[in-house]
Amino acid sequence: MTAANSPLDGALGAMAHIMRASAAALALCCGAVAAQSAGSDTAAAEQAWQQAQQALHDGDTLRAQLWLERTLMLDPDRIEALVQLALIIQRSGDSAQAQPLIDSALRDPRLTPALRQALQSSLSGGPAAAGGAALFAYGLQYSDNPLLLSPAREVEITLPSGPVLLPNASQPKPAWLHSVEWAYQSPRGVVWDAAVQASTLSDARTAWRLGLTAPLSAGQYVTARAQQALDGGRHAALLWGATLGETGAAPGRRASPQAVVGLFDEPSSRRSGATLRLVWTVQQEDGRASYARGWPADAALWLDAELARRRVAHASRRADQARAGIRARWRLGERASLNAQGYAQADLQGYSPLLGNGAPRRVAAVDVDARWTLWRDPRQRNSLELSLSWTRRWSNLALYRGQERSLMLRWQHQWER
Repeated sequence: MTAANSPLDGALGAMAHIMRASAAALALCCGAVAAQSAGSDTAAAEQAWQQAQQALHDGDTLRAQLWLERTLMLDPDRIEALVQLALIIQRSGDSAQAQPLIDSALRDPRLTPALRQALQSSLSGGPAAAGGAALFAYGLQYSDNPLLLSPAREVEITLPSGPVLLPNASQPKPAWLHSVEWAYQSPRGVVWDAAVQASTLSDARTAWRLGLTAPLSAGQYVTARAQQALDGGRHAALLWGATLGETGAAPGRRASPQAVVGLFDEPSSRRSGATLRLVWTVQQEDGRASYARGWPADAALWLDAELARRRVAHASRRADQARAGIRARWRLGERASLNAQGYAQADLQGYSPLLGNGAPRRVAAVDVDARWTLWRDPRQRNSLELSLSWTRRWSNLALYRGQERSLMLRWQHQWER
């Protein structure tokens, strides 16, 4: 028997073949695990980046900073995140912490001319137009009761001679609404925004909103707003807000409470007063969506309190109206969110003959809004959103009771300079 035909040689050859195949399979398996891990990190980095952009859009720089830091932990080569983080820290007044990040970004060969201009403008105090961001949106909405009118056919008025029933000519009517929004944020963090809304109702006004928000120093800002509703009611406010720090809300979660105080004026009802708002924002540190009981990722809670006084002749100097409200937002995933708000309002003095014995008016309302992002382009410049909302208002005065249901399709485009 020759060596070539030896059974031992055949067994050794088969064993070598098996070992080579096993080694190849092991290498393939390790490569697949590494690729899966890299893919997981890339997806998590992209999710953290999107959370940071949403926080910047909302004007919450503290939350944006946390998400940008998370993005760079998962993807250190994302130069856009490094530049945004450096600019946020620089504008907060902490130049010592921002300078190493700025130097690292300026040395990076992937730095685009636009990003370089934004960094250099921030360092030299250049014009605010360089590196700004803008947003434009159009919305088409259908509502079954946009003015939130009462369906009551009659209204009872209490006169000295007794109660009298009068017909209520203002009945709920469905309508289409068109809205246009615009916002611009300068590299220094100043935000201008405006919106206009028109409806197909012949007896409705054109609604509009104007706003300006400017940072003052680290964690502080001032906001001025004016708006008119579809029913003609106007509201203007001047607010000052401050971030109260950062705390651990629960294991793996961080909270950033804020306080807002200010003055408001309502010319249509001839009332003015003061407002206090507490905002509690909670998000997970690792950027993963959470559906467990308690606070989901990217959740926020607003608590509002207001005292108002009528500006009429012989009116008391004491507040004659109190309002309290609560708002909450939950981000249910990458493309869905749920918003809910409610408020209660009470007159501290008699309201009108519409209630017997001059009884004070009581009003409570709730609004629920669910939103889905139907489409978003790969560059995150354009998006299409669908929202469903329901509003209900209760009152001891029939004229203030009503509900509204609406469906809205909104297209948004944003860009940076």
